[in-house]
Amino acid sequence: GVVSYWWRPAGVTLAVMPFESIPAAKDNALETGLTDQIISRLGQMPGVRVLPITATRRMSGNDPLEAARELGATFVLTMRLQREGDEVRASAQLASTKDGQVIRPTMVTTDASRMFTIQDVIVKQMVEQLAPRLSADASTRIATVGTRNNDAYEAYVRGRAIVLEPTPANLKRAAELFQQAVNLDPQFADAWAGLGSAFKRMSPVSEVPSDETFPKAKQAAERALAIQPEHAEAHSVLGTVALWYDWNYGEAERRLQHALALQLTAAAAASFALSRMGGTVIRKRARQSLSWLASSPAV
Repeated sequence: GVVSYWWRPAGVTLAVMPFESIPAAKDNALETGLTDQIISRLGQMPGVRVLPITATRRMSGNDPLEAARELGATFVLTMRLQREGDEVRASAQLASTKDGQVIRPTMVTTDASRMFTIQDVIVKQMVEQLAPRLSADASTRIATVGTRNNDAYEAYVRGRAIVLEPTPANLKRAAELFQQAVNLDPQFADAWAGLGSAFKRMSPVSEVPSDETFPKAKQAAERALAIQPEHAEAHSVLGTVALWYDWNYGEAERRLQHALALQLTAAAAASFALSRMGGTVIRKRARQSLSWLASSPAV
């Protein structure tokens, strides 16, 4: 059934705490977007439930182990970021919330023009460290960074950070950043999916007509799937468009189920549950409308 994707047991529940950095070098948008991307990638591992950044971000400043325990996680990933001129250093540390034991620290040093390397290395190392606790195919679905254009990557991760606060102004700015990313690299599937996600969320929070936003959302998501057919976010966008714009409930359910199967995260499950609730309301209203039309005289 639909709910079984979410309620199937996960072998690991992981809390990824937002990057900490030296205050003088702090870049909130970049750090938040990079954290969100690492969460998204690790959420593709079968048997892993990765808590969304909305859950871990509100615990920033607390002791990471205590915060992760409070959130019900079995492991916590803490990360630090330091920029010195053209050099960027990042560290990541995975620990068990049961006893605080650190599995193995990870260090990354790269040029500022290759920020995507940080995501690649940290995700690869975390998959290797978590794999022994999961099924043998745990790493088979983990996608690498979808671009090697650093300007495109930075525009994308900044867009990811901004879209977490979905105000009309933020969604407009996020869409601009995602568009900038795909202009720089037209094969960047994540950025196309992000663009679709930004457009699909505009109408409910702004006065932009759905006839203007939903077709753009659909077009961007289809571009993402043409590049990466199993892109969870793109399938989720198309499912939402099918539900709220096309009123195609079968297609909506199929797309959203598939998105959940591809990426089992708390955020995806929450979005799906809300969509299902919305779908129930729409079905009821549709039945009421059809009943009224059936009983009304022809005009």
